[in-house]
Amino acid sequence: MKSPLAVMRRFGWRQWLIVAAFAGALLFAGVQVVGFAQHAVSLRAMRNDPIAPWMTVGHVAHAFHVDEEILEEAIGIPVGSHYRRPLRLLALQRGETFEVVRARLEAAIAAASVPGPPPRPPSSDVPPGTR
Repeated sequence: MKSPLAVMRRFGWRQWLIVAAFAGALLFAGVQVVGFAQHAVSLRAMRNDPIAPWMTVGHVAHAFHVDEEILEEAIGIPVGSHYRRPLRLLALQRGETFEVVRARLEAAIAAASVPGPPPRPPSSDVPPGTR
């Protein structure tokens, strides 16, 4: 039986093209896996970050798992406007400090995070277990 190195020495250009394509695919997949891992780690680290002046309303909504509309309503911008400027600029435009805006956002996040009553089961005239 021939060694793998001896077999590879007899490769033609088509076989080398296939080897190069396979190596390129492996390299591409490796880069994608590393990028995904870095992104996942950074998202976990960001989850507990306090609200910072550089953040946007959308970023805060995503980081704290709250609807963007709730936060827009809390800070007094038109709901559904998708305001994309940093919170620091929003505070400056309104003549407020960033701390006031942050306090409003934190209050809205706390109110949205409070679980409400459990949903009611559907009402029917037929007693359960008789169908």
